[in-house]
Amino acid sequence: MSLSNTTLLAEIMTHAVHSIAPETSLKDAARLMSEEKISSLLVERDGISIGIITESNIIRALHERCTPETAASVIMSQPLITARSDLDLVSARHLLDSHNIRHLVVVDNEGKTVGIVSDTDFRLFLGINAFRNLRTLEKVMDRQMPCLPPEALLDQAIAEMLKQGTDYVIVTNHGVPLGIITERDMPRLLHDFPNPHDITVAQAMSYPVMSLTQEQSVTAALEIMAEHRLRHMVVLDEHGLIAGVVSQHRLFEQLAMHQMESALGKARQEHAQYRLETHLQLAMSTLNAGAWEYLHDRDQFVVSQGLVQLIASLSLHIPVSMADWLAHIHPNDAPRISAAVDLLRIERNHRFCSL
Repeated sequence: MSLSNTTLLAEIMTHAVHSIAPETSLKDAARLMSEEKISSLLVERDGISIGIITESNIIRALHERCTPETAASVIMSQPLITARSDLDLVSARHLLDSHNIRHLVVVDNEGKTVGIVSDTDFRLFLGINAFRNLRTLEKVMDRQMPCLPPEALLDQAIAEMLKQGTDYVIVTNHGVPLGIITERDMPRLLHDFPNPHDITVAQAMSYPVMSLTQEQSVTAALEIMAEHRLRHMVVLDEHGLIAGVVSQHRLFEQLAMHQMESALGKARQEHAQYRLETHLQLAMSTLNAGAWEYLHDRDQFVVSQGLVQLIASLSLHIPVSMADWLAHIHPNDAPRISAAVDLLRIERNHRFCSL
């Protein structure tokens, strides 16, 4: 892949990075993550990032019964995995997967942090089209998902998540999903409850839990996940009982590296096209200009709002068909224009007949 066609970390990274000092307490770190609704905090010393605290670090700290006063330097992940902003996304994705991490810190030539990239940043940039080859939820969902009854303690949920290597637990009642607890909830729970281990999962869970049926597509799941900013969705069987869970992390596991490269190329083209269209609309709006398109099959004109306003200012009606449009032509030019339109119609019909 040539450099000119490569998407770089600089294009998708989040510039606003939250950081704390190494001596910041676990309680204060959880409070900041909960209030800012962020999934990570960088730990900095003298302006240089030395570690990172993520939701995974919070859940491990809870499992190990760390006190609320435990310093960030004790629970943070280190050494820090970093990359420069000019690293291409395919290489960046490989770096994340090879280290089994979900956040990549972006640094400049001096090692100073300039941004951060998460799994969610990748998914949002790739868009839905990248996952269209994953047809049905049945092939990508987790079937061995951790489930607990509503009376179970949060301590049990944390243990199950670590034991099964998942970032969620589903709260169920005889197979019916009632709610979900994810790593994202851990900073909030640590902040809200003095003794989070002793609360029940019913008290801790987020509800109602968003769900789909097994027959629905991965595309449908991604659309809902994007709309509601979710990383997990429950999949139900025909009886309304839980059959599996589809997760953002699981979807990336299913997306092979060669598919990732192709998907990134398409995503880049779509983003470039969107920018061009946005700039064109801005230019047309500034110049008080307009645009139109003729739909041959329907004999119908589609006009932009700018053209509507321009035509209205001239006290003219908007043409809705080719006959309407030709009626605006000066009589001296009408024969020549009509002949040109007829020629275009003949050429178009010939092309369709040749297909």
